Amino acid sequence: MTYEMHVAGLTRQLPLCPISDKLMIGAFVIFGDVELTCACAAGLLKIAPEFDYMVAPEAKAIPLVHEMARQSGRNEYFLVRKAPKLYMDGVFEAVDRSITTEGEQKLYMDGADASPDRVASTARAAQAFPSSAASIRMIWFSLRPGYLPDITR
Repeated sequence: MTYEMHVAGLTRQLPLCPISDKLMIGAFVIFGDVELTCACAAGLLKIAPEFDYMVAPEAKAIPLVHEMARQSGRNEYFLVRKAPKLYMDGVFEAVDRSITTEGEQKLYMDGADASPDRVASTARAAQAFPSSAASIRMIWFSLRPGYLPDITR
């Protein structure tokens, strides 16, 4: 079984994957689909608010954020990682519950990457993508130590 998805002017057939006895999701995997990656990056850049930095969770978002950086003429983007790396300094941690990962998942960001002047996000994105919510909370916490906003309402 598949679900037909229309995004960025393209059509893709997503395999349906059960996540419970009563719920299935369409598995959207951008890896290896260069046409879709480029089209989605262009579409997102058209509607994105002004921003200073791009931040994405590893690993599925890496091709997309890379292409967005390339198309926007930026030379860098930052990643929220699934494990701290030896080279990271002042690591920030956030806990996430993803519908595609069983149990809690911890996400990490290098303290050197977590200090942009402006971070644009919406509660809608946070609700739709739990890893994004954890990433957004992580960035806010790094910008305002001691303050962790509730952005899921």
